[in-house]
Amino acid sequence: MASASERSSRDGSRLRKHRTLSIPLPPTSQAICPPPTSQGLPPAPTSLALPLPPTLQQIAPSSSPQASTSSVAGPSAPSWGRGTGRRGPTRGVTERRLPDGQQWNVSLVRGYGVGPTADHFTSRMGIVSKMYCKIWQKDFAKLPVATKELIFRDLQLMYQWERIEKIDREMLAHMSAMHRSWRSKQKKRYFNGKSLDDAIASAPAGVDSSDWQTMCEMWTTADESSHMHGRTPHRLEVFKMGRCKDLPDGSESWVDEESRRKYEAMTQMIAPSPDIDAESHTPATLEDAFISVMGKDRPGCVRYAGSGETLGTWYRSTGTSANSERERIMQEQLKAQEEKLKAQEDEMT
Repeated sequence: MASASERSSRDGSRLRKHRTLSIPLPPTSQAICPPPTSQGLPPAPTSLALPLPPTLQQIAPSSSPQASTSSVAGPSAPSWGRGTGRRGPTRGVTERRLPDGQQWNVSLVRGYGVGPTADHFTSRMGIVSKMYCKIWQKDFAKLPVATKELIFRDLQLMYQWERIEKIDREMLAHMSAMHRSWRSKQKKRYFNGKSLDDAIASAPAGVDSSDWQTMCEMWTTADESSHMHGRTPHRLEVFKMGRCKDLPDGSESWVDEESRRKYEAMTQMIAPSPDIDAESHTPATLEDAFISVMGKDRPGCVRYAGSGETLGTWYRSTGTSANSERERIMQEQLKAQEEKLKAQEDEMT
């Protein structure tokens, strides 16, 4: 083991390595000449003769190759932020900026965006729909042609896709569904449980007060009509109202053939067949027929009732459930059998 004196002698004989940095001189056109000396003093030394500050001379060399190539003079370029195309330490989804005249390519499947830009494109569709459509408007396909062109023009400022009539219809249908979902959320938050005057006074942010008043009056009229008829439309009626239109000649126009087939299948399950004995065959309830064809409801979601409805709010508003409907049908069948037996006894006597 080396003694302290040997180590000190080695340290004294070893040359200490210093890191020196070269500072570039300004261009010749911008070089500053030393001031003239009236007393015969030597001119001030230039930047080449100036010694480096001690703080720079004592910086130990770094083992990292990135550190050795970093520049000390001048600010370094930012690695994130505006203009770099990379997200900084922020929350939420932000749109990447493009130079003027450039657009993002987006692929559409049935009016829904797919691919890496799908989330941004869908968000932009929701923003544009609120800009050009009133809250009480439901079907975007029925908007004026000029309004629809404004919607597509605004979207094409940042995105490009294949503009054909079929894709335009599918996009309008998608935006209509998004608009209805947003409207149902506003109703649940600002209208339900309030009087008409209080609801009108509590207009959501970003919604025109006159449009909100019209929407509240329409909701009130619909609720009064429901109470006047003494019931709330069941699932099959809601399904048909959203997908079928009654034409002036008395016929029906469905949005697609699949919806018509599903509705007919549910109707056949409810209506008793003439070939089957009604006493031995129990027809399905409205709820059972709907679930067997459309599938079960998931927690927090009621099929074909809008995103504003949940299992609790739907069954609380309708006041019925599958069990109560089944019990009602069984009671009606039991009553019919009792009346039939009573009639047979009267004939025998």
